[in-house]
Amino acid sequence: MGKDDQLGTLNYITPEKIIEAARLVHAGRVISLALPYDSAGPQTGAWGRVNPIHTFVLTGTDAAAGVQPFPHGIGAADDAVTMFLQCGTQWDALSYAG
Repeated sequence: MGKDDQLGTLNYITPEKIIEAARLVHAGRVISLALPYDSAGPQTGAWGRVNPIHTFVLTGTDAAAGVQPFPHGIGAADDAVTMFLQCGTQWDALSYAG
């Protein structure tokens, strides 16, 4: 804490506070916070944001067909996901101003 602090609120999450919070649990259940990473994702187009774009460089079907130029019969699949960080639930910073 102080002028050069980079942790902010995280300063208050001490081992003692974690134990204190754990004592409050009497029953548990899992709640998914997952969002779809496809064209049905959470983005609406506002500010130019789009849903994740999944691009396939090598699909694996070319490996199965034996047309990949890798030595020794090695095959591969390769893809990339391009997305705005707001497409997920876990990447926003504690400093989010929304």
